[in-house]
Amino acid sequence: MKKVSVVTVTYNQENLIEKCLQGIVNQKTNFDFEIIVGDDASTDSTLTKINEFAQQYPNKFKILTAQTNNGLQYNLHRCLETCKGEYIAICDGDDYWIDENKLQKQVDFLDINTEFGLVGTAVQYYDEAKQVLKSIEKKYSRIRTFTNQEIFCRNPFTASSVLFRKTFFDAFLDLKNNNPILNNYLDYSIWMFVAIHAKTAILPDITTVYRLSENNISQTKNHQKLWEFKKRFYEHLHFLKTFYNLEKILNFKKINHCKAKELYKNAILNNEVQIAKEFEKTFIRNFDCRFFLSLIKNKKYFSKSIDLYEKVSDMLM
Repeated sequence: MKKVSVVTVTYNQENLIEKCLQGIVNQKTNFDFEIIVGDDASTDSTLTKINEFAQQYPNKFKILTAQTNNGLQYNLHRCLETCKGEYIAICDGDDYWIDENKLQKQVDFLDINTEFGLVGTAVQYYDEAKQVLKSIEKKYSRIRTFTNQEIFCRNPFTASSVLFRKTFFDAFLDLKNNNPILNNYLDYSIWMFVAIHAKTAILPDITTVYRLSENNISQTKNHQKLWEFKKRFYEHLHFLKTFYNLEKILNFKKINHCKAKELYKNAILNNEVQIAKEFEKTFIRNFDCRFFLSLIKNKKYFSKSIDLYEKVSDMLM
């Protein structure tokens, strides 16, 4: 049995995939690991470059190809299902690892700290538009642990830095197979699930470079695509809340407030009237009028927010 399965998903990343794969094969470990690469029917030379790496490391790689482009969720899911390792790591095709001891550090941590189900690391950001590594604004001198409350409020993990126990993914998969609402899951849905059952942490070591690019769905300026991406996590959050009766152990007023501030703009821009109204109730209950009033200054939101403005503006008096 492999100790770690490393998953890389890619599509048309011929100029990036080599750096990603090189960072993986450079890992120095005292255990064996496999590399599962899912190419989603790239039309450029991405698959050729993946095959070249596989020829150099024939016992490391398992390559999943596709005849047609099926999208990120499908590609990630089939790769994760293929994993045989005790632990699963992810390195997206446009990101790369810069610490050759990344996997060893994380495996050592999870082997020793059995109460933890997932561990990430610090990351550095690469600005694609400016073609420069961004300066590191904040360094952690120690391991940062997270409560499940914090994980449900916001996602602190960069997927390409994470290592997690496969047993939790297997349990998540069983839950998904019996509940269609989880079909369109991506990484954050798994992190929330792990946080219900185990502790999570981030190591202070900077091991990963994450590319800031318009091509990343989480950073796109297309309001519709961004809403479709973020809405699934909102739906999964409320499903998990109901399924596990999490209101007994988590402060959902605070969680809803965090999600409302994060998603309200996209909700109103995409005419999600019912969800926008749910968020508005959160603002009123929390007396968080200043966040809402800041939107009034932006003409994109003004016409759809003016009614709420009239309701809450007196609260600031």
